[in-house]
Amino acid sequence: MIAPMIESQQFSIAPFGLDGSLEGRAVWNVADLSPKWIGVCSDLIRENGTTFDKSLGGNLNHLSIKFVSANAAALVTISIHNRPVLLGAFASGKEPQSDVEVLTMFAESTSQATLRFHAPDSEAFSELYAITDRPLLVVVPWPDPLVSDQEHDLAREIILHFIGAFVLHI
Repeated sequence: MIAPMIESQQFSIAPFGLDGSLEGRAVWNVADLSPKWIGVCSDLIRENGTTFDKSLGGNLNHLSIKFVSANAAALVTISIHNRPVLLGAFASGKEPQSDVEVLTMFAESTSQATLRFHAPDSEAFSELYAITDRPLLVVVPWPDPLVSDQEHDLAREIILHFIGAFVLHI
């Protein structure tokens, strides 16, 4: 594992509910994340490229990251025991058209996938398009009673470190 030099980079995060409503916003400094886990996630990106579905292995073999990126924008799903627990989209700001395409794809597919949890809402994810912060990570936690709260917390930490590593690689 080679930990990258962590610069004073940051990214915004916008969590949304299953119904597509914005639940808040925050800014994460990459330097505040664990250098060890930034290194692990950097290795995943370096070794597997722009598209992969990979278990973290070892003690975290039950946790996997599905990652698809193009033009510095990406879709990411964190799964535990092969069950999705966190859906994410990343817009870097480097290719604005790619950002819009990825965010739109994310909003449309997540809206369709979450209809079993709520009534259809034409306003779902509408606030997403007003967020101009870049780089931006948009996340939707996926409820699953078979996945513990501790495992959901782990998925949240992993996606933060993974996107932190991606920010350093783009």
